[in-house]
Amino acid sequence: MENKYTMVNSKVLGKSPAAVYMDNGEIEINTDIWYKFTPYERAFIIQHERGHFLMPTEFEKEADAYALVQTLKVNRSALKDAVNALAKMNLKDKSRLNAIYHEADLIQKTGKTSYPKINQNQNDMRKKLNKTDHPFMTTKAAANGQNLPIKVRKNKKNKKRRADGENETTPVTTTTYGKSHKINGFGVGNVYFSMTNILLAAILVSLFIISGKLKK
Repeated sequence: MENKYTMVNSKVLGKSPAAVYMDNGEIEINTDIWYKFTPYERAFIIQHERGHFLMPTEFEKEADAYALVQTLKVNRSALKDAVNALAKMNLKDKSRLNAIYHEADLIQKTGKTSYPKINQNQNDMRKKLNKTDHPFMTTKAAANGQNLPIKVRKNKKNKKRRADGENETTPVTTTTYGKSHKINGFGVGNVYFSMTNILLAAILVSLFIISGKLKK
C-alpha cells in the first residue's frame, strides 16, 4: 500500500511525530520534531501509523506490535529502535514500553505476536471499507497516543472560472427575470422592456413632436 504523506508542524500534531487519517491512510509528519528521530526510529513510527490504518485498529499497543513485526524484517535492531522511538515521544501510557518487549520476546520464541490480526496475511488485513462499516472514518491516530482534533472532510464543488478571467455570474433565468422586471421594467409575454429603454423612447418621441411643431 502506498501512503500519501503530508508535512505539517506542531500546531497540527502537538508533540506527536506523526499521525494517520483512518479514512484513507494519509500520514501527517510533524516536521518540528521528525528529524530528532533516527531513520530506523522513523521507520518504526511510519509502520505504527500504517498498522492503525491497515488492520484497522485504534489501539496503540496493537499498532506498536505491527510496526515491530514489519521493521524486524529489515532491521535486526528493530526492538532497540522501537523502544528509543517510544521513549522520545514521552508517552503518557508507559505500559507500551513493557508491551513491546513482551511482543519481541513472543515473536522470537514463536514467530507470532499476541494479536491475531497481525498474524494474518497482510492482504487479508485491509479490506475495502466504506463509511457504513468503518468505525472511525474522520478520526486521526497519533503515534504517541494523544487525542487529536477530528478533521471533517467535506466534498466541496470546485467553483467555475471563465476563460476571460471574470467570475461567473448567475445566468438570467425565468426566475431571475421575473424578479428583476418589477424593479427595472416590465415584461409582456416573453418580451422584456427595461425602464432605461422606455425613458429613451419617450425622450425621442418628445423631441420628434417638438421638432414637428417648430417646423410649423
